[in-house]
This record gives sequence, structure tokens and C-alpha cells, in this order.
Amino acid sequence: MDDFINEYLNPFLSRSVDHPFINKTNLTGIYDFDFTFEAEDPQSFKREMEKLSFKLISTSTSQEVLVID
Repeated sequence: MDDFINEYLNPFLSRSVDHPFINKTNLTGIYDFDFTFEAEDPQSFKREMEKLSFKLISTSTSQEVLVID
């Protein structure tokens, strides 16, 4: 799950929604699933996530980060 978020969601989609994705699923295993969406249709991303039984929620949270300037 962390690989999916870190390698797919954050690099490509965090730019379009202007927020990072954080794994709050508590899933630690390795999963094999097919995920595709149409970049031209923003709602297709949400539909495909829902097909996998994932829900995207927007929330504010404290997160430690390292900033190098």
C-alpha cells in the first residue's frame, strides 16, 4: 500500500489536487491490483479508487516533514 501511494499517487496526482496522499489504511502487505484512470476525466480517478473499495477524504493533520533549503 505504501508503494502505491509513494510511487504512484504522490508523484503524479498530488500536483493536480495540491495535497499529498497519506496511507491511513493500516494495510502493510503487498497487494496486486489493476488501477487505471483517464487523466482528462478527474472523476474517473475517484471512480477507480471506489472500485478498489478505497475512499479519498480531505482532512487536516499534523505531519512531520524534513525541509531542506
